[in-house]
Amino acid sequence: MSSLSPFYPISAPEKEAFLSPVLVPGSGPVLLSVVKISKGLKQAYDLQDFTYAAVLSLKESLLEDGELVISREDASAIGSLVKAWESCQERIRIHRNKPMPGVLRPEKSKPKPKRKPASPVAGAEC
Repeated sequence: MSSLSPFYPISAPEKEAFLSPVLVPGSGPVLLSVVKISKGLKQAYDLQDFTYAAVLSLKESLLEDGELVISREDASAIGSLVKAWESCQERIRIHRNKPMPGVLRPEKSKPKPKRKPASPVAGAEC
């Protein structure tokens, strides 16, 4: 794996180069870190990449004279590949501990209790 990807492990020499301090314009040296991923997360990414490649190859095979010609079987296959891709996205979300959109809502602040009106001082007359 010669390309650096934040999702896949890298070899030891690349890791040493990757963990070396990097000068970023306008700031001090920054230490880049490598994220270790689980086997299940890597498999989900690999399967997602495979389904994407399968859809693209299916698209290329369906092109005739610059137009897409899709039969029912092809449409069913596309739908199945899309569902598989979405399933991979869901697995990746779960592995990365990301909540579903809309689940985390900000807590409502408790209203401040209203102050009671001041009572007249005993013995004072108006």
